[in-house]
Amino acid sequence: MGATDFTSIVVGKFTPEQAFRNAVDQARYEYGLRSYTGTISEKGDFIMVDAGRKNPNKVIDDVIDDRDHPVSDKWGPAGCIELQGKRKKELAERYGMKGKKGVRAYIFFGIASC
Repeated sequence: MGATDFTSIVVGKFTPEQAFRNAVDQARYEYGLRSYTGTISEKGDFIMVDAGRKNPNKVIDDVIDDRDHPVSDKWGPAGCIELQGKRKKELAERYGMKGKKGVRAYIFFGIASC
């Protein structure tokens, strides 16, 4: 079996743990309960990755390319970046949550078996 990279965006009034469950549940709803979907549904847990002020897409590429990072292992955890500032605001607007208090935005990513 092979592997592919994935990303999942979750926006709402969620803790990171709730957002992860939401992303896994959504992937299972869309792809079913079978294995080897190449989605976040293959993951049992996640680790937070600090993007700081860097572009999150660049951080994701760097983490996936780093073969020593646990997220780059198809059997390892997903990575999670909590988006801030302008990126969070743009996603909140896109997901219909503009101006709502307590909204957070996460991007989960990694390598999953397919």
